[in-house]
Amino acid sequence: MVNYSVELEQRLLRALERSMENNANNVERESRFRDLREMKRLTKEMLLASESLRAMFWTKEELEELQYVKDFYEYRIQNMIRCTLANLEWYGQEGWKDFKGEGGDSI
Repeated sequence: MVNYSVELEQRLLRALERSMENNANNVERESRFRDLREMKRLTKEMLLASESLRAMFWTKEELEELQYVKDFYEYRIQNMIRCTLANLEWYGQEGWKDFKGEGGDSI
């Protein structure tokens, strides 16, 4: 596996600059082809490296599934909050908030 790196990118840019200089200076044809082959090889390396990065990111379908799961749990949590508040309100109305200790004293 090829690692995408700044060094790989810089090598490609150097080959491109060298090719442009050789072209501007009318350097022999073989040298220009060698530069083009080098750029093509480096571009392929970068493409392979970028393909290996794809596994690090979520696909659109995975993001949609994660959003569904997040929304589901968020709904459940909100529902639990509503139920808990309703229960606490009912306990308060029923007088359960006054806990009686063993001696009958309110705590």
